[in-house]
Amino acid sequence: MSKYLILFILCVEALLANISEISFDKFTAKSALSKDGKYNGLDIYDAKSGKLLQEIRGVFVECAHKPYILGYKGKSPSFLYFCDLGDSPEVFWYGDKDGEFFPDEFTFNTTVNEILEGKDHIIMLSYPSDVQNAQINIFEKSSKKYIQTFSDIESECNYYNSGEEDKEFYGTCLSEGDFNFDGNEDFSLLNMSGSLGNSNSYYFLYDRKDKKFFLSEIEGTSLWFDNEKKIIIETSRCCAGRSTQSTTYKLADNKMVKLEEHCYIYDGWENDEYAEYDCGAYISNEFYFTSTGLKKNFELRIRIMGDDFSKGEARYKGQKESLQLKLKYKSDKIIVFDEFYKEAASGTYTLNLDEYGIAASGFYKHKDGKRFELKAIER
Repeated sequence: MSKYLILFILCVEALLANISEISFDKFTAKSALSKDGKYNGLDIYDAKSGKLLQEIRGVFVECAHKPYILGYKGKSPSFLYFCDLGDSPEVFWYGDKDGEFFPDEFTFNTTVNEILEGKDHIIMLSYPSDVQNAQINIFEKSSKKYIQTFSDIESECNYYNSGEEDKEFYGTCLSEGDFNFDGNEDFSLLNMSGSLGNSNSYYFLYDRKDKKFFLSEIEGTSLWFDNEKKIIIETSRCCAGRSTQSTTYKLADNKMVKLEEHCYIYDGWENDEYAEYDCGAYISNEFYFTSTGLKKNFELRIRIMGDDFSKGEARYKGQKESLQLKLKYKSDKIIVFDEFYKEAASGTYTLNLDEYGIAASGFYKHKDGKRFELKAIER
């Protein structure tokens, strides 16, 4: 084989690689190139003979790169054509009477925000101009034929533009993965992205039997999927990164089943590290005190759990172990806790409140009857 023939074959292959097309039973639609190398229309061929049947020009904005041609959910044969993200696709349908393809007199009333090309499917995220919620159209990758649509999905991705700068800043809204560990290609759509990296998404699972996707019941904050162990780990951060909750799940019939849960809070009082605490103990308030009037004063921290102040914990600076507190009395001006050591009441804290917050307080030690004055300090 001569080098000229090899060069010719390579040029033809390169040209074909840059042509978009979709095939139906009788027709094949291909993107057309102008002399200056821009995509300026469509050519319709007979699917069997390859004969050129129709040239469509003059209804397109010229594309500088290969356009998208994807099947449409209307009467077959019909398809979508568009150049870039942010465009509203043109719809073409076949007229039996005229024997030609025509652009739809109504525009495809949506803006394409993102395209995800997976192994077997093309996922198109768009937002109809008259609603705020997302629409997802799914196509078979090999044939470009339409499969299904999900409509009216709440997602903040419509607030992101489609430009490359926005993608670099926000990241993508569509992601692929095997989210139920069955070996099939699934995809997700970002629902909301918050502070501290917290986010939540919709997870669409592929049903191999029906050859379609369905919206799953998998949900949570910042989920991570461990395909090797077949577990899902949820991580939620709060309070300027001060507390973190990590929950591990398995899947049973595509439903999440909790395996374990751990909560951590940043302990910057003595150590620059996170300490684990009871996940069921919501920390509603935290106060710091120093004793007064002693030769060697001590410091302690009191954490109050829950909005009802029903329990809490006290820890003295320099001690690793926290002492449990149980609410004894509460009013608008006074909160009284009993302290417990090894399940026995060991002392009583009286916390005084004023219009500015915590005021001068005290501690009564049961063992020897000593009383200590406590002064609130800032942390």
